[in-house]
Amino acid sequence: MIYQNILKLNYIVMLINVLLNENKLYNKRFNVQSKVNRHIYNEIDREIVKQNNNFYIKKNNDLIYIDENMKTDLDIKKILNTVIFFEKYKNCPLELYIRRDTYIKELQNKEQTQDIIDYELLNNLQLQYVTNRNYFI
Repeated sequence: MIYQNILKLNYIVMLINVLLNENKLYNKRFNVQSKVNRHIYNEIDREIVKQNNNFYIKKNNDLIYIDENMKTDLDIKKILNTVIFFEKYKNCPLELYIRRDTYIKELQNKEQTQDIIDYELLNNLQLQYVTNRNYFI
């Protein structure tokens, strides 16, 4: 339910859709194929959509409900984990830094994976928040 709540913030759906589109354009431009679970696949059109007050990943005209138990679309999950952490500590950057390892360990225990948050995205969200908060309204 945490993912559904964080997606209610206006900038998050837009941000995820931009990032998904940007990755797709990059892969197409440089002829890069994505690797998932040791299988190579062509980039699939995906976007976050809202229907009946719930958020879904629209993939090949299928709707996949977004929640913490998703086993696919781990890149979207990583973005959501990052944004949740950022939102919690956006007004306290040092607290964010101090609590980062604890947050990551908690997620790793739940997810059983090492790739939990996007540090580059986290740093850029902090920079954006400091320079222009209008993006987050």
